[in-house]
Amino acid sequence: MKFEDRREGLDDLKVPDKPIRYASRSEEALARLFEKYIPGWQCREGVTFQIPIGNKTIDFEVGGDLVEYHPIMINRELKSSRANSLFRSMYKRLSRFEREQLVELLTNELGAQYEHRRGQIVALSEQHRGKDLIVCVTLWDVYRDVIRRHSPEPPPFQKFKSEFYSDVKRIRYTG
Repeated sequence: MKFEDRREGLDDLKVPDKPIRYASRSEEALARLFEKYIPGWQCREGVTFQIPIGNKTIDFEVGGDLVEYHPIMINRELKSSRANSLFRSMYKRLSRFEREQLVELLTNELGAQYEHRRGQIVALSEQHRGKDLIVCVTLWDVYRDVIRRHSPEPPPFQKFKSEFYSDVKRIRYTG
């Protein structure tokens, strides 16, 4: 048998893409939900997922919008151990209402700081300058600002939320 005969049909074979490496189960769950609810969206590393911008990356690109999912976890956001300790100490002494207010205040402020930093990265990028940057600090933000904006038939929020958490539990994190 000649080499040419053995090669027949090989030209039609496609080498599979390397597996996508997600930084978290949340990212993978969002990618799955974007693929499910946003027509034509596919998770492609470097194109629609973990888009390189300078020496950083942006989580997703959806319909021309750059999307960052960055839930605020105050204990991780406060870099100073002294600030973290002070926050925990104050938190314990507050009423439930005051705790909720403090957490909301810090979440809003830390989220705004993160959005500002990421916005600067986008503004410095010739390729991505001018694109909308959507920073989502909650799952509701993702639903409101990404799913409802880009899905012709968005599911009810409760269904979206339940699918997200179900996927997060099911996904085996290897990062």
